[in-house]
Amino acid sequence: YCAQGGLLCDTQSFVIALFINGGVLNPQDLDRGLHPPNGFLQADITFLFLTGLVASRTARCLLGFTNRGGEDFVIDSIEGSFHFPQDYGFHLQNLSILPLNSVVHPQHEASFSYSFLVAGALGGRQLSLVITLSYHRDQESYKEAVFNKTLMVTESPDEFDGETFFLYVFLGALVILLLIGVHQLLDTRRRRHTPAVMEEQGTGNLSNVNLSWLPPETLKQINKTPPKRSSRKRGLRRGDKSSH
Repeated sequence: YCAQGGLLCDTQSFVIALFINGGVLNPQDLDRGLHPPNGFLQADITFLFLTGLVASRTARCLLGFTNRGGEDFVIDSIEGSFHFPQDYGFHLQNLSILPLNSVVHPQHEASFSYSFLVAGALGGRQLSLVITLSYHRDQESYKEAVFNKTLMVTESPDEFDGETFFLYVFLGALVILLLIGVHQLLDTRRRRHTPAVMEEQGTGNLSNVNLSWLPPETLKQINKTPPKRSSRKRGLRRGDKSSH
């Protein structure tokens, strides 16, 4: 009975330890008048897993109960739960309760099948699994942890792992942002080191040119020079003359 204030009993070797207020009573101390209930010494319980623990899949196990006493035992139910190995009081998943209400007569044995669905979120974690059997005899009730070990829950190969998918998406976005930042940095440095190109304005438009420093003779010569006609205008005038 793996609980605080209860008993731990190995029915095959009859090694018994009693927990009282956090202390442990050794087998030698049984002679001082502290004895476990007779139900723990008159019943053999075996437990066997038929399948492994895989996330999002059903696990199956068998429980055998042998009545070695002289009175009937009534098997009430089987239940289980997942816990953190470091914190037994924190339940990660409460498994289904299987009501049995089966009678096991003296010197008889019975087998019970127990199945439960492992939650998908538990995949890839090392957790403690506790399977508890409840039974009674007359007015005495017993509750024994037939299985209490830390196991690894295997991830389901068919299940979509959302955490891994979003991790890859985040890493991809981070790489893209890093490439954009490097491109912007290199482009900024290239613009700083590239010299500015000066465009030649020329002297085609004299209205914006200061000619006051030229001699008067040169200014008169510039003013007498007729403006250059475009080839388009000359072509239009030639066409007009030929039509006439």
